[in-house]
Amino acid sequence: MGEKTLVEGLISDSIELVKTLDKLKNNPSFVVWYFYEDAEEWRLLMAGPTFDKYLPKQEALAYQKISEAISSSDLQSVSISLVKVIRSDDELPKSLSFLVGTPNFQIQR
Repeated sequence: MGEKTLVEGLISDSIELVKTLDKLKNNPSFVVWYFYEDAEEWRLLMAGPTFDKYLPKQEALAYQKISEAISSSDLQSVSISLVKVIRSDDELPKSLSFLVGTPNFQIQR
């Protein structure tokens, strides 16, 4: 089973998306491209305090904020269908922060 290559356009567009989200005060604190082997596709995982407050009951609002940022950035390769919003206290952000030596994410109130 071969992995699809994460192309440069997706990487540069995701960086622009994060910059736009920052400008709109929807700052993600965790952003990573993750390959789902079972579906054989890459997904852009995002988490942060702004999105945590919408999960799980108002998940559509989190995706709406990201969709608006995608539209306003006029991105060519990243679409909302490639994005998955997760809570910043989920296992993956915790595990990756430990793996790469970054501090755990904590919601500031």
